[in-house]
Amino acid sequence: MRTPFRLSKDSAEFFTLGREAQNALKDRGGFVGGEVTNGKRSNETIKTRSILTLDFDKVDSGFVERVRNLPFTYLLHSTARHRPPEDNRFRVLVPLFKAITPDRYSPLAREVAQALGSADEKSFLVCQMMFWPVVPSDGDYFFETNTAPFLNPDEIRISQGDKGPEPPPLDRQAKIERILIEGLKHGEINDGLVSMVGRFENCGLTQGEALPIIREVIERSGLQFDENRTRGEIARLYNDFQLRRAKNEFKPLTEIICLADVEAEEVEWFWYPYIPLGKITLVQGDPGDGK
Repeated sequence: MRTPFRLSKDSAEFFTLGREAQNALKDRGGFVGGEVTNGKRSNETIKTRSILTLDFDKVDSGFVERVRNLPFTYLLHSTARHRPPEDNRFRVLVPLFKAITPDRYSPLAREVAQALGSADEKSFLVCQMMFWPVVPSDGDYFFETNTAPFLNPDEIRISQGDKGPEPPPLDRQAKIERILIEGLKHGEINDGLVSMVGRFENCGLTQGEALPIIREVIERSGLQFDENRTRGEIARLYNDFQLRRAKNEFKPLTEIICLADVEAEEVEWFWYPYIPLGKITLVQGDPGDGK
């Protein structure tokens, strides 16, 4: 993905061709992003999907920044018909923490896509094949990826009903991550670990899977990573979270605050990847002593 296939034709030649001729040149093989039975691609033969593949042919100036604010792993690259700065076209790949069944693909893909812009409808077809990246011989190619946890499909709440496009501002999550890192810079490692471990335990990551992610956040913050100390603290926190969950100590938001005068929607934790527009966002914290 990082290095595209460069065509023998330059941009001037490529863009004078008809759509069929362009597609023929673009066909250097491709992928589905999932498991296929007997190597045959159809709605009936797709067993699972493990990557969301989203094409965006009409993007605004804020598109790339919205992708960068995603709180999970992404891979962003330009497509063959990308002609900056007037006609920018991109593909966003989102690997999943675990594979999903075919019926879950389209709703999940739409939920993520609407946070970024208007994706091509083919992006939501479970059996859609995507070409490997190609570019004219003199064309510009844009590639970018990040280091973040894979998207856990079970954390995404699918919108109910047809309410029209309401892009969830995923950049809120990125801001939370930056606040966490700033806290680590001030030496608040224990507070940061509580936040991270709570998140990881809730979405099913094991202690072994959480450790390298926590290591990266701490080292990115310019702090010394003490593996033995951190491993012990992670084990203690995981055990504490699991004991509290078993005792049902995590109270619903409605038992803690009065919602009589606000329109609110209760979610588990604060890292759900969208916050409905026009609603007050309330975060349930834990200042200690069971408060």
